[in-house]
Amino acid sequence: MIDKYWREFLNGSNIMFVRALIQDTLESFFKFMRENNFYDEDPYRVQAFEKAINTKDLQLIQNIYSQDFSFYYQVPSSKKIESIDARIIQFKDKFKKIIGFEDYNYRLQIGESIVTQLETYTKFFVSARNIGFHRNKESHDKSVIDETGYALEVASDFMTIVDCTPVTIRDQETLLKLKTTLNRLLKEILNKEDPSILPFEDNEVEEPQAERHGQPKFITNLEEKINEIIEISTDSKMGIFTVTDILKDLKAFSDTANAIQDTQKNIEAGQKNIENILEQQKIDLEDDIYQNSVDGSNVNPKTNFNKDSARYKTISNKKVIKNSPDKSKVAPLTPQTALNELIKYQSKFKNKFKCKNWENLAQGPFREEIFNHKITNKKSFLENDFVQKRYGHHSKVMDAQIDSDLGEEFFSTLSRIIF
Repeated sequence: MIDKYWREFLNGSNIMFVRALIQDTLESFFKFMRENNFYDEDPYRVQAFEKAINTKDLQLIQNIYSQDFSFYYQVPSSKKIESIDARIIQFKDKFKKIIGFEDYNYRLQIGESIVTQLETYTKFFVSARNIGFHRNKESHDKSVIDETGYALEVASDFMTIVDCTPVTIRDQETLLKLKTTLNRLLKEILNKEDPSILPFEDNEVEEPQAERHGQPKFITNLEEKINEIIEISTDSKMGIFTVTDILKDLKAFSDTANAIQDTQKNIEAGQKNIENILEQQKIDLEDDIYQNSVDGSNVNPKTNFNKDSARYKTISNKKVIKNSPDKSKVAPLTPQTALNELIKYQSKFKNKFKCKNWENLAQGPFREEIFNHKITNKKSFLENDFVQKRYGHHSKVMDAQIDSDLGEEFFSTLSRIIF
C-alpha cells in the first residue's frame, strides 16, 4: 500500500496543483531577480521559460532546470559588473562564490532578505525538479515499490515546495487532498515499520502498547508523534503543517534504529508547534460560533478607528521597543510558514491576555484578511474594514494586545511576509 500512496502524490489533482505552483513560482523568481538587479531581460523570450509557463504537462517544465540564463551582479564597492551565466538552481552557489562564502554566510545568519530568499527559491526548484524525476519514474516503472525511504523522499519534495513557495496558496481544497494523501502514506509507513513486530520471534498474543516488553520508550513516543502528525494533516483547517524536516528525518527510520532516536528528538523539539496547530480546530469552531451570533452592522460607531484621532495616531506611530525583532536581521517568511507563525501568536495572545478567540488580535478571520489583502504592516492592519468592525465590539481587550510587547512582535512578523 505504500506504493499506492506515494504514487497518489504524482497523479490527479495533486500533480496539477503542483504544476501550477511551480509555474507561479517561476514567474515570482524572475520578478525577484529583476527587482534586485540580477537580471534585466524578458524571460518569456527564452523558449524553455515560455514553454514551462504555458504547458499543462509537468514533464515539459523540466527543461527550464537545464537552461542557462545571463544573470549578473554589480559589486557595490567597485561598481564592477560580474556576469553570472547559470541555471536557476546554480545561481545561489555562483553568487556565493563572487561575494565570498564568509560574507554570504554572515548575511544568511542575520536573515538578510535577498540571501534568505535565494536559499528558499533554490530549495523550491531542487524539489520541483525532483518531482519531475518522480513523475517520470511513476509513469514508466509500474513495479511495486514499497520502500519507506523512497516514499518519504517523494512526500518530502512535495512538502518542500508547499513550504518554500513565496506564492500565497489559494487552492486550499486541493491542498487538503494533498494532506489527505500524506495522512494515508504515514499510516502505511507506521504499519510497515511497527517496532513491536520482532523479526525472529512469534507474537501469538499482541500485548497492549504500554506493556510491550523490550520496546524502548523512544519508539513508543515516536508512534505517538507520528499519529499526532496524521491527525494534524487530516483535521487542521489552517494551512499545511510544515513537515518537510520531519519527513526527511523519518526517511532514516527504514535504515537504522539509531535514526529513530534522532527523529524522536527532532519531533519533540517541534512539539509546541504541533500542540498549537492541534488547538486550532477548537479555536476555529469557537470563532465560527461567535461570527454567526454577531450582526456586523451593530458596531458601536464611537469605537471605530478614526484616522485623525489621537488614539489612532498613538497606535500607528508607536515606536518599536528594543526587544522587538529587527526586520533586517530576521528571515523573511513565505506565506505558508507565516501562517503557522500567526497561528502561534493566537495561542500566545490567548495565554497572556485570557481573551476569547473573537477578541484575539491574531484570530482566524484576521489572518484571512491579512492574506486576502496582503497586509504587511500595522497601519494597513488597523485600517482594514473587517478589523475595525470587530474592534468596535472589543476595543478594550484589543487595545491591551496592540500596545503590548507581544503586539509589537505580531506586527513585526507581518512585515516579514513575502507576498
